[in-house]
Amino acid sequence: MASDKTQVFHDQIHAKQKELQPWTAQINSKQAEIDVATSERDALAKKAQALQVASKEAGETLKALKEDLETKVILRFSMNMLDALHLIQRRQNKKSSNMRNEKLRAIFKLRKRRSK
Repeated sequence: MASDKTQVFHDQIHAKQKELQPWTAQINSKQAEIDVATSERDALAKKAQALQVASKEAGETLKALKEDLETKVILRFSMNMLDALHLIQRRQNKKSSNMRNEKLRAIFKLRKRRSK
């Protein structure tokens, strides 16, 4: 008898479940779409994160290359300046040497003249 009393409720529940079946299918379909969209979003987020890391690394590499280039330019400039200074010193030494030689010649000429 207890089952007869509850049978009515079971029948009502069964009828409501049949009535809700199309909605359940639509909900399941929408949930599947949401799952696909969520998966795509997660994949795009991973790609975006990887791009951020790559961008940061590229920026650091670029900075290091710029610093390296700047150092090389400064070194090249310094080397060129040293070369120029050495060239100037050699010219000055040559001029000094030539002036000394000319003075010595002049002194020898004067001595020669005096000794005659």
